[in-house]
Amino acid sequence: MQESNLFTMEEIVEAGRSLPRAKAPGPDGVPDEVLRVIVQIRPDLLLNTFNECVKTGIFFESWKIATLVLLRKRDKPLDQPSSYTPLCLINSIGKLFERLLKVRITRHLY
Repeated sequence: MQESNLFTMEEIVEAGRSLPRAKAPGPDGVPDEVLRVIVQIRPDLLLNTFNECVKTGIFFESWKIATLVLLRKRDKPLDQPSSYTPLCLINSIGKLFERLLKVRITRHLY
């Protein structure tokens, strides 16, 4: 892996700004707002981890775990499966890493 392919502090800060606000946290219980603050104050804490993931091709198992939540559609019967919308909540740190990768992949495709 070339050094030029590694993430920069600026990329992490920008990706952190794009994390949604006021969303339910994933299985780790860490809200996106907390990760946003960490990224703004100390992006270096995540920089090495994310770059090691890129170098080794590792995406941690804990970042793949999701919590399934079923949201009932308004005025629909409780006993019908079609009355619910499934929603998967994933860990914020995994979302942030995915956003970094998405930007890189999109840039490469264009």
